[in-house]
Amino acid sequence: MGTVRFGIIGSNFITDRFFEAAKLCENVEIRAIYSRDINKARRLADEKGIPLFFDNLKAFSECNEIDAVYIASPNSCHFEQTMMMLKAKKHVICEKPLASNYAEGSVMFQCAKDNGVFLMEAMRPVFHPAYQVIREKLKEIGPIRQVTLSYCQYSSRYNKFKRGIIENAFDPSLSNGSIMDIGCYPIHVMVMLFGLPGEIMSMGIRIPESIDGNGNIIAHYGEFLANISYSKITDSYLENEIQGENGSVCFYDIASPKNICCRIGGNVQNIEVPGSEPDMQYEIREFANIIQGTEYPDTYQNYSLDTLHLIDEARAQMNIVFPADTLVRGDFFY
Repeated sequence: MGTVRFGIIGSNFITDRFFEAAKLCENVEIRAIYSRDINKARRLADEKGIPLFFDNLKAFSECNEIDAVYIASPNSCHFEQTMMMLKAKKHVICEKPLASNYAEGSVMFQCAKDNGVFLMEAMRPVFHPAYQVIREKLKEIGPIRQVTLSYCQYSSRYNKFKRGIIENAFDPSLSNGSIMDIGCYPIHVMVMLFGLPGEIMSMGIRIPESIDGNGNIIAHYGEFLANISYSKITDSYLENEIQGENGSVCFYDIASPKNICCRIGGNVQNIEVPGSEPDMQYEIREFANIIQGTEYPDTYQNYSLDTLHLIDEARAQMNIVFPADTLVRGDFFY
């Protein structure tokens, strides 16, 4: 198996995590980094030992020493940057949320197929080995009746926002917000485990002149209900819980489960969580293995598109509109 040569778009803490995780993947090498600021690109390249650096995105996309690109830019940039890389025949792993809306996501995946490359969303829970244990335990708790999934994390950037300093995370023009930033995690996990619900009801709290600070979604699956809670302006320490008629499965936290507890009758089973840190290694390794194969699975694409579909519906119910929502018109971008 050969080495997948990566280029990175982005220069924040997420790219640092990607770099550290990539070190643990034997078939991955980071060859290039892009930043709009050439001095920042040069500094990061020197710091990380990356041989190539760019401030020109087109030149970056055309570099023949890059096989795949990891994109960790602001949400509103995902579509344009991903499309450019795909058209340049680069495989892409793009940070969550993959796109500003379902329409963008659909065009992106079609572009990947048209160009014979693979596109995948960097959604950590999908690839974390703990979720395979959770799936197996769900078979033991009987018919599922109630699901509670939560991700509430007070943002350090909220303190700056209250002082009048507006950073990317609280800028709605960049397709940001609580549902986009962290609500996407429990929504994605729900879709991954149970598919699309028949209907949803959504409510949220809007920060004046900014994003949705928190929200709740109730999803109706016919035989059971799923309750999703997310927030960037509060913390929560509650477990996620899936209740069946015979028992329940609990775990914490949703992005990277640290413990799993299965209760059936009077028996309580605490399960050691498989896996190790940094957990981004699992998505990187899966991505690299897929693009070195002969077929690209639709599974991850379906998870991403179903999640975007639900986020679009929830945003519509909460009257959350992004500038990007008005830009997608059929095949306009082709």
